[in-house]
Amino acid sequence: MRMVFSLVTAILWSSSAVALTCQELDGAKIFSQEQPSVYLGFFGNKFASDSVNNQFGDYGSPFSNESVRNQFGPYGSPFDTYSARNRFSTSPPVIVRGDDPLAFLSTNTLLSPRVSLDEVDAACNFYAMEPWEAGGVPAANPNQHGISGTWANPATDSQGFVIEVVPDYFARGEGLIFAGWYTYGAGKGAAKRWYTLQGKVLEGSRVAEMEIFETTGGRFDSLQATSTRSVGRAAAQFLNCGSGLLVFNFTDGSGRSGAIPILRLLPNISCTQSGPGAQGQSDYSLSGAWADVGGNSGQGLVWEVNPALGFLFAGWYTFFPDASTAGEITTQTWYTLQGEMPEDGATAFTLGIFETRGGDFNTAAPTTTEQVGDATIRLQSCTSATLQYQFTSGPNAGKNGMLELTKLLPLAAGC
Repeated sequence: MRMVFSLVTAILWSSSAVALTCQELDGAKIFSQEQPSVYLGFFGNKFASDSVNNQFGDYGSPFSNESVRNQFGPYGSPFDTYSARNRFSTSPPVIVRGDDPLAFLSTNTLLSPRVSLDEVDAACNFYAMEPWEAGGVPAANPNQHGISGTWANPATDSQGFVIEVVPDYFARGEGLIFAGWYTYGAGKGAAKRWYTLQGKVLEGSRVAEMEIFETTGGRFDSLQATSTRSVGRAAAQFLNCGSGLLVFNFTDGSGRSGAIPILRLLPNISCTQSGPGAQGQSDYSLSGAWADVGGNSGQGLVWEVNPALGFLFAGWYTFFPDASTAGEITTQTWYTLQGEMPEDGATAFTLGIFETRGGDFNTAAPTTTEQVGDATIRLQSCTSATLQYQFTSGPNAGKNGMLELTKLLPLAAGC
């Protein structure tokens, strides 16, 4: 399972050399300067009803009277007094985050601080589904291991994410988020697909921005070479320790984009709204990404060990046993491993290997799941383990073997 570290944060510079980040603008409201002031929407996800990025909404449409994107309307015209596009106006709309004004939304370069709509569009992708409000905690601190675990949208059966967060990985307050996304191709009964997501989480931030990677070319439990490429961007906001929202936009030509409400599927162990949460002796610290780096190429597992439920769940991201070296996406497959843990602190787990069929990418569709084998995980230390597998049916029927697993990211406190 390959990890790629490539993180970019866009920054917008006003004429006064005051920096505004896309993160600060995400969720910020826009108001006109007339009396009384008129609400003009907010910078947010293109599916949010009030977002200026929603081309079908009142505030993002090129035809709506209250849209800054309507070049013939009072707030988008190059001539109107209160317009964001009038380069001579001294009364353009104001961008406000909570109770704090951030900048003018204007093309008038004599105003300070200011940023233009074109500059924002060129630099930023927004993920907020509603405006940011002052007061209260807008979201759970994502820079904590307690976010790690299994998350999914219950409305789209048998697909979801197994997430690992390593707090303070890059620097204090700057952590790493890594996730395996088990899903399907588009269309009823499509073949299984999987992606890895990777990015940075910032303490105090509302949103964890990630890149979406696609890995192809591998063969089940082999060193057959794989290749990994970026195929899109995603962002996750954890509203609290049990629910969140993941927004995605693929750049692979498929045109796929959307927002997925996600819920934690197993009991919360250590997450708190402010983070970092309780730390104690617990097998939960073993949760995360594991792979046989010496015997497999581009494949591995992301698992959650949940001592509160006495349960282990894993996504196993791999390929078909007869996959060619051509690297077709159709050779991808995934399994889930599930089973009870005898007790917290145990060193061996016996799990079922399950195969699911019938899904449709990010769409509710009936699926069928059957057990196709058994696996035993034996912990040799907090960072190394073996996984012995035996398949009884499915494409791998009759296959058995052993993976020498290594934890790919630093261990959380507790083991």
